[in-house]
Amino acid sequence: DGTQLATLDGYTIKLWRVDTLDGLLARGCALVHSYLTNSSVKPELKAFCYGLREE
Repeated sequence: DGTQLATLDGYTIKLWRVDTLDGLLARGCALVHSYLTNSSVKPELKAFCYGLREE
C-alpha cells in the first residue's frame, strides 16, 4: 500500500513505516542537517533539503 519501506542489512530485513514521501525526505534531511551546515558541500546539494527539514 506504499506505507512501508523495506531495508536489508546482511540477513536482517527491517520494515519502516513511511507516511508520505515528503515526510521521508524531511526525516532524511533532518539526519544530515549538521553535516550539510558544517561541511564544504556544494550549495546546490544543500539546497535540496532547504524547507524540508522537520523541526
